[in-house]
Amino acid sequence: MDFNIKEKEKLLWFIVLVTLVGDLLTTTIGLSIGLNEANPIADNAIQSSGMLGLIGLKFIAIGFSYSIGRRLLSEDYRFVVPLALSIPWGIATISNTVIILITIFG
Repeated sequence: MDFNIKEKEKLLWFIVLVTLVGDLLTTTIGLSIGLNEANPIADNAIQSSGMLGLIGLKFIAIGFSYSIGRRLLSEDYRFVVPLALSIPWGIATISNTVIILITIFG
């Protein structure tokens, strides 16, 4: 299957959405079973505004990255923006899941 750049970018933005939801869901579950947020910026957002603070922080990251990427990157390289968001959020989702499972099942 041969994807063009636009199709790759759309797929990567979908992956951003999936990893965003995964990170938010696993963070919520982790906090509900007594775990702590390891990211100090995210923790501050949660402490001050709850999960809505974290959601807001994530959407600020998306909006800022999208805006800067559109201005600074040529069309051929704009896929880097969703890639840069989805990789750490995907890692966080996997890490959170492992920590949750270890906490629950030992």
